[in-house]
Formats: sequence, structure tokens, C-alpha cells
Amino acid sequence: MSNREETAMQATSACNSEAENSSLATPPITPAKGKLTTDARTEEVVAELPKEEELLYIKLKPEYTEGLTWSNDPRDLDLQGIFSQDKPNLSSGFNVEGLRPILKEEDGEDPWILRDAQGSCYLWDMWDGHLLKVTDNWTTGPELKDIEDVMKNILANLSWVEEEAVRVFRTYD
Repeated sequence: MSNREETAMQATSACNSEAENSSLATPPITPAKGKLTTDARTEEVVAELPKEEELLYIKLKPEYTEGLTWSNDPRDLDLQGIFSQDKPNLSSGFNVEGLRPILKEEDGEDPWILRDAQGSCYLWDMWDGHLLKVTDNWTTGPELKDIEDVMKNILANLSWVEEEAVRVFRTYD
């Protein structure tokens, strides 16, 4: 090894040990649950959800929300709040079994598209509190092969979907 290579290695080693001992060094990222992965969209390191939390939302293909103002990112879907398994939650409040989020609008108006345990879709607005069940006209048909097709159809026709939807009333114990 040449003197030049040896000097470079010593300098690199010194920098690494100084960073490890420095109070300014970035602490390692450790998730509370799950494991670490790299988000393909933002290239940031994020914690993957454990399997039980994955069941709390309907996952879409990652490329589906590109270019939309709607999010399917579990970090945006309040899985630890209104969609947690603990009661009271949105599902128990409306007595609709297994309500899970699919999409949430990102622009701050907070409309959501949800799905229940039987596969029916719903529109929910956090601010007015109304839950609307989407009629089968918008969620079934030979051209709607998967959940992404159903979401595309609902979003493309949202005004009509809302007009035809059936209001679900809260249950009070």
C-alpha cells in the first residue's frame, strides 16, 4: 500500500470514529414496530408496517397514486386513530364492520374513500362527519377488474357517485 492510500485510509477512519463519538452524529433510525425499508417515492428510509397494521388499510399498487392528489400511504391514513382496532372507532361508530381506508385526499379537505369487510365502498368526510355508501353502479362491472379500476371509476365520477350514494347514520349506544 502506498503512503498516499495509507494516509487516505487513516483520515477516513478518523472521520468515522469522530462521527460515531460526536453528539451531532445522526442516531440510527429504529422503527417502533416492523422493519426498515426505503420508500421508492421519496427514497427516504421508513419503517414498514407490521402485518397487523397492513390489514388496517387497503393497499393499492404504488404507481396508482402517482399524479393524483389522493394518498394511499399508510402514514397519511390515521391507522392509529380513527381506523385503529380499538373501540370507539369509525367502524363501530357507524356500525359498519371492517371499515378500512383506501384513499385520502391530500389537499386538506379530508374526504376519504373507504371499504368495509363485505367489499362495499364508502365516502367519508372528516369535517362534516357524513358517511356515504357508494352504490354498486360505481363499483361493479366487467371493466372493473381490480380495486385500482374501482378507485379510478369513483374518482372520475365523484360528483355523480356522491349524488347517488346512500347516507349511513351513526349508531349511538
